[in-house]
Amino acid sequence: MDASSSPHLITPEVTPATDAALVIEIWADLVCPWCYLAKRRIRGAIAAYELPATIQLRHRAYELE
Repeated sequence: MDASSSPHLITPEVTPATDAALVIEIWADLVCPWCYLAKRRIRGAIAAYELPATIQLRHRAYELE
């Protein structure tokens, strides 16, 4: 198996192509309560948008100190 066929070896700089009109990358700490609240608010905003299927969320892990 070569590196290009493994989904676990995709780096953040190399992402699969998407047909989404808008891609939102969210950098958040997974255990931060404020990040959790922000995630819920962004999902609510996308749901309220007239074309929610055209938006793609990409979650990235970030550790707060």
